[in-house]
Amino acid sequence: MIEFGLKQIKKNGMVLFASHPPSGEKIKVDPHELISGKSISGSWGGGTQPDKDFPVLSKMLMSRKDLLNSLITKRYSLDQINLAIEDLSHGRVFRPLIEMEH
Repeated sequence: MIEFGLKQIKKNGMVLFASHPPSGEKIKVDPHELISGKSISGSWGGGTQPDKDFPVLSKMLMSRKDLLNSLITKRYSLDQINLAIEDLSHGRVFRPLIEMEH
């Protein structure tokens, strides 16, 4: 997919991948792709620093609950988790939320 992505982008574009290919796996790149300004970059775990980033993200999302709620297609209870997975795999929902009682 990295090679495919590099072929698809325009000159001076970047392919950013966050997959975890097997260690030692190689990709083949036409040097002309790089000369034309294209670049490849990777991200391990999204490049986050959880202790620093999660409180900021949480505060931001809590102040914009409308934004967060717009991402949730349907809510399921924990005992409906299999139904949620089935609905997701069949494209009936985009982002199911599993609510758990504490």
